[in-house]
Amino acid sequence: MNILIVDDAKSIRDLIRALLATIGKFDIDQCEDGNSALFKINSNSYDLVITDMNMPGMTGLELLKAIRSSENAKKVPVVLLTADSARESISEAIALGISGYIIKPFKPDKFISDIQKVITASMPPGAK
Repeated sequence: MNILIVDDAKSIRDLIRALLATIGKFDIDQCEDGNSALFKINSNSYDLVITDMNMPGMTGLELLKAIRSSENAKKVPVVLLTADSARESISEAIALGISGYIIKPFKPDKFISDIQKVITASMPPGAK
């Protein structure tokens, strides 16, 4: 499974990589902003994108909109990490087809549980 982690904080990217390593073996790419993530998404195939909402340049919501409008990536599950628990932002993300969202700061076991749910939900029937 190919996963792209997008967050402007290297410490968060490293934490997510370490947490993912506890649940399986994944090919993981990382980006520090939405613009470089969009370039990677258009150049590669990902099975999951985990992105921060608040980043310089292109926000997580803008990245989600771009992914959902891309013929190649529109069905890729996207999990949004946000410190903004405002209903308005989360509602917009849900309307755009977010696969899940995680409020920061998060507990490692909750993060793992939420990501496992998204991975399981995205598997083809019969692969679960």
